[in-house]
Amino acid sequence: MTNHRINPDLLKRYLEGKTTPEEAELVEKWYANLNPDLDEHHFDQSQHFRKVKEAIRSIESDEPDTHVVISISSVMRYVSAAMVLIACAMGVYLYNSRMQNSAFEEKISLTSVVNTGKQIHKQQLPDGSTIWLQPGARLTYNASQFTSVGRDVNLEGDAFFDVARDESRPFTVLTRDLRIKVLGTSFHVKAAAGELRPEVTVISGKVMVSTARQAGNSQEVALLPAQKVVLEVATGELIADIATPENSPLQTWQPASLQFSDNRLEEVARRLEEKFNVSIKLESHTMGNCLMTAAFEDLQLSEILETISIMLELTYEVEGETILLRGNGC
Repeated sequence: MTNHRINPDLLKRYLEGKTTPEEAELVEKWYANLNPDLDEHHFDQSQHFRKVKEAIRSIESDEPDTHVVISISSVMRYVSAAMVLIACAMGVYLYNSRMQNSAFEEKISLTSVVNTGKQIHKQQLPDGSTIWLQPGARLTYNASQFTSVGRDVNLEGDAFFDVARDESRPFTVLTRDLRIKVLGTSFHVKAAAGELRPEVTVISGKVMVSTARQAGNSQEVALLPAQKVVLEVATGELIADIATPENSPLQTWQPASLQFSDNRLEEVARRLEEKFNVSIKLESHTMGNCLMTAAFEDLQLSEILETISIMLELTYEVEGETILLRGNGC
């Protein structure tokens, strides 16, 4: 058997899956010799049909009398040869296409959420965890692997996390300088780009915080509720401390229950300031006279502000440490 000739019956058995490993190797080598310059990333159908015809003519030349009378069995052998050739080519093509698509899907499966607005953005994750992103914050995670491989997210900016508990899959937050690992808890992370003293404040549960450095050089601190840690980027030192309303957003991210009955917006703002330890300003004095009746049960400040915005047809904006209420008044 030469490089360009092969037994038609062998091709037929190969197509039916009845060849031995040695015979299958012969077929595949025969095909490879027919296609020495094949680009594995491209399948040219017309080119391969031309090679099929050449293969058939080669087979015909070895069978006496087939130039005069071609039997049905001979035709089937030619068809089999053609199908094997095309199947081999398509196999190479589809395999490489899948590899390329897999790499492409890996890239596009990265989900990036950026809060470009002036309000707090609430983001729900596939595992049931909820994240509140401050203006300018960016959250990135692999959507295709988030629930199957692990729960890893990357953060740049300030955000509050309320993580759904799953002891089999720890939740990990990576910033430029910190690695935060939890099972199910709530905590706040301050890690804006260029931040010289990024910090983590724990509201509930237990949080493990370490520096994002090479193994062996990393510090790790275990935090419980009402505790915080600050990283001195210049020295790489983690400094643990007690979290208070004065030195952390501990009070700001505690969910609260509040009731209002025909209260003026000015009074509502003062109560929110006291409850969440924030500064709230009204854009105009006329807004302060708007009356509001509502009951809030175990909600975050941003959720309460969103409800008030809908009820009184106003908006809120976060400007640094201050919340500004904007509207036309009542």
